[in-house]
Amino acid sequence: MTVSAPATIDNYQFGSSDGSNNNDSISSNIQSLQGYLSSDNSILNQLQNQAGVDQNSVATAINNINLANSYLNTAESNIQTSKGLGDDARAGLYTDIANYYYGLAKSIEKNASSVILKNGTASSSSFNGNNIVVSNDKRQTGIITDSQGNSHYYDAKNGYESYNTFYINNGDTYYFDQDGNMVKNQFVEINPNTGLKYYFGTDGKALLGKQTVNGATYNFGSTGIMVVNDFAENADNTLSYYGTDGKLVTNDIVLNNVKLSINSNGVVQGNDYYVQSPTNNSVYYYLVHNLSVVPPVNNPGSFGGGDFAFGGFGLTTTGSNTTNKTTTKTSSKKKLPIYPDLVKLRKQAHSKQSQLKKDTKSLSKLNKHTKKYKKLMNQYNDHKKQYDSIVKQRDALAKYFKYVKLVKTDKATVKKLTKQSVTAKAKLKKHNTKANKASYNQLTAKIKKLNNNINKYNKYINNFLKNYK
Repeated sequence: MTVSAPATIDNYQFGSSDGSNNNDSISSNIQSLQGYLSSDNSILNQLQNQAGVDQNSVATAINNINLANSYLNTAESNIQTSKGLGDDARAGLYTDIANYYYGLAKSIEKNASSVILKNGTASSSSFNGNNIVVSNDKRQTGIITDSQGNSHYYDAKNGYESYNTFYINNGDTYYFDQDGNMVKNQFVEINPNTGLKYYFGTDGKALLGKQTVNGATYNFGSTGIMVVNDFAENADNTLSYYGTDGKLVTNDIVLNNVKLSINSNGVVQGNDYYVQSPTNNSVYYYLVHNLSVVPPVNNPGSFGGGDFAFGGFGLTTTGSNTTNKTTTKTSSKKKLPIYPDLVKLRKQAHSKQSQLKKDTKSLSKLNKHTKKYKKLMNQYNDHKKQYDSIVKQRDALAKYFKYVKLVKTDKATVKKLTKQSVTAKAKLKKHNTKANKASYNQLTAKIKKLNNNINKYNKYINNFLKNYK
């Protein structure tokens, strides 16, 4: 089952407008908000001079409510001006101004509700037209499960129940539907007609990475958004393709009139072979023995220095035995490493090591004082120097590919943690507690460490490339 709805995160809109855009609906909103402000003001006045109450925040909230009411008067005045102008082009401008002042007043009411939540008591299941949960005369916040077993999210600032809302907590993403219920075991489209979907599991958390749902395999990456009509790299550096329905493809297919070989495990087959992203035709993956050996690139010619003529999703360099062969021409660009270079060095190192073993065995059978022994020893020393040189090149190149891969994965992790730190920072701003501060500091420390590692890897990569031939 797929749910589609405009969504919010912590009540901040994604893709849908906040407020109305016509005079009648704004007037209706103003009347409702005036009632909420009156209710807030009554409760705040009762809180004055009560023990254990932050009187400064209460006094500020009361003064701001007066300001909010003046904003609503200004908004209503602009609505009347707009109506009086009829079809005049300036009417829309006054409507926009009215909506702006309504938004200012609405923000003040939300802050006033926050003060009441922190300091006031409550005895009802609703407040200002919003569902709330009361326990020990205090409004509760966060994820709360009702008597029917349905989980709901109540805003951390004002305790109001949230609807059509994405909620992110400690890196986990949840979704609450139009009835406020936590969605479980369902696909949810982030915004209608975008095709961007999450799947929420039995615990309500959005799935990440490669997952099996109802017998089919999907990939939700590191963000929880389902991969659709595109490739995704696996943990073992192989590459898989997920179709237009998001399901893992486990058989050969034709993309843009080019056959793509895929085995029964969903692994794309190819050697010295490029595959092109169907959703972003500037991104290519380079396969060697069915492995994606370097990060996706925008210019496949950067591998091996060739300028490639593309004939669809796949292409190879001149001399390759794979299908979809195309012609290449010499480029003046500096040659960059390709994975076959490392394979070649490994074979050379193995060959030299075998030769050294033969030399050692032969030397052990000879008298050290003979000319034949000395000649063979000179040969051994030459082979040893060649072996050491090859091993040095092999290890340096292996380290290069390792660091290229680490840069990619660490950057992805930094991107994910940065999103979490933004949420953590906003949470800390709302509630400056030790736990929130520790959570935010932990995230920033991780990001700093990863960025330091990325800088270290890039420094090695750049130095390596300066001397690579």
